[in-house]
Amino acid sequence: MKRHIFKAHIKKGMEKPVIEFIRDRETFLNQMIREQKIMTISIFRFHQTLFLYYESIEDNYIKPKDLIGETVESFLEILPGVMGQERYWVPMADIFHYNSPVSVEHWRRKTKPEKSVGRILQLKPETLSRYIYYHYQYQEEKPGDGDKYGIIGIYENLLFFYTEYPTYEEAAIQKGKLNTTHTPSNWSELMEEHFLSWEDVSEEERYWRYIETITYL
Repeated sequence: MKRHIFKAHIKKGMEKPVIEFIRDRETFLNQMIREQKIMTISIFRFHQTLFLYYESIEDNYIKPKDLIGETVESFLEILPGVMGQERYWVPMADIFHYNSPVSVEHWRRKTKPEKSVGRILQLKPETLSRYIYYHYQYQEEKPGDGDKYGIIGIYENLLFFYTEYPTYEEAAIQKGKLNTTHTPSNWSELMEEHFLSWEDVSEEERYWRYIETITYL
């Protein structure tokens, strides 16, 4: 079992064709689930940015193009890598999760959640390392402390939070890597110091902004 988070950038004016193309892939993606190559997949959008979350079951690495197809790449911007390679999907690093899979059966949902949810957040660039530090500390001091399937990915100073509703909490099987107890008690208040606010949303979404779900399987 492996969890994956990627982002891509849609060419200007190509948002509608991309959404239609992705939804047309649902039959194929459901087949991938039935064949137990992936356990779940969700795709989200914020303006021209796509966020892809999926869980692969097989040991062989499944790439985004294996799921979404190469045809959609004509609608996406090229995102060069460090070595100059052309990429359409860039990985977002997992910087925090409440729980992690130890086997396929451990990770399989007891019942299918009603929906998957994607939220995005902007970090103040100067607080990035501190934010990651606090979250690693929390993750390893208090494994299993929240939604079993909740996970945060990062690219530059952009955070993407994936979760499912209704949320499901379960004690972690794996022991945390830290034996300390330094996770701050004023967590929410402390975290707000790291965030840039969105200006065009309600107070509820001032920091953690909901984004459109294109597909959830």
